[in-house]
Amino acid sequence: MNLARIYRVALGLVLILGIFIAELSWKFHGVLYLISAIYILIFSTNRKQSYVLAVATSLCIIAGYFLSSEYETYSSANIITLAIVLSTVWICLYANEKLQRLQQGRKHDADLLKSLTTQKDQAIQQLQIATGNLMQQVDKRKIAEQELLKRKKLQDAMAQWGHLCA
Repeated sequence: MNLARIYRVALGLVLILGIFIAELSWKFHGVLYLISAIYILIFSTNRKQSYVLAVATSLCIIAGYFLSSEYETYSSANIITLAIVLSTVWICLYANEKLQRLQQGRKHDADLLKSLTTQKDQAIQQLQIATGNLMQQVDKRKIAEQELLKRKKLQDAMAQWGHLCA
């Protein structure tokens, strides 16, 4: 794992921990966890890294729900808010995964296009060489035909001269 990935995961975990502490202190009802979801969507470049951050965020959301003073009242609004925030985190993870696949597909397509362009250029170059060789063969054939025509005319002229002299 390269150093940049480790820094991204560490930064994400520190962000999640900071959000967890802020949620416990100021009771934002899970809204701050959307920052973590956006971080997962935008800055996670590795599948494993994305899952680690999503699981850490989910655990913090659930732990924050049970550690908050509002836990004692099992209100449906709190549970719905919890479900919405958890869903948002996992939807962002899913979107990140789809985005990574799309980018890999585009990279593969770009590599394939580059390869095909190189092959096309090589084929054009080979065709140009073959065309040049064919043109040389055509020129040689024309020269040979002209020589044969000259010889035939010379033979015809010598045959006529032979008939005139006889």
